Amino acid sequence: MKTKREKLLGIGLIGTAFLLLFFSNHLVTGLGLRPYYGLKVKTSIQNHNFINHQNQRVSLEDFLDKYTYIFFGYTRCASTCPRGMSRLLRISQSIPEANFLFISINPEFDHPDKLNEYIHAYPKNFHALKIENIQEFPSFLKQFNVQYSKSLFEKPEEIHHTGHIFLLDRKTDLRLVYPLGFDDLEKMKQDRNQLDRKI
Repeated sequence: MKTKREKLLGIGLIGTAFLLLFFSNHLVTGLGLRPYYGLKVKTSIQNHNFINHQNQRVSLEDFLDKYTYIFFGYTRCASTCPRGMSRLLRISQSIPEANFLFISINPEFDHPDKLNEYIHAYPKNFHALKIENIQEFPSFLKQFNVQYSKSLFEKPEEIHHTGHIFLLDRKTDLRLVYPLGFDDLEKMKQDRNQLDRKI
């Protein structure tokens, strides 16, 4: 059995590793060793059908006209989602010529009326979606490497989930990921402009 000191040491090492990862990412970007501020990926996202907050069927192809920022959450979320949506709102104020999607990770509960109630206060380029075929949802999430798990004990309605923001280009290819803490709006705008130059 581990002693209290050993447990505290283990927690300290995990915290130190996280801080080193966070600051090393920013240092590498600042030195120009990484071409983008966001974490670079290149994945072609398989298209799926969704139901939006207006109870209309849509797909990712309906958003091909602009870059699209995605946040995954759920309408009853009280922790990760308010912060994530606040980040999306700030990005939209800096980059208004984009689409912003809130995609529910709880499609069994988040019906169109719930989505509409959740998203109606946001600008018109914000859209709330739930996947149409729930059986397809795990494979869709896997493309983004979104992690989530439902609480089994204290709050069974609570879902722990990834708080990243994902950027799709005009071909609906996943290009960049912005984890928590990646909130420099000017650098995000530079990322978008740099992607434009490479298309």
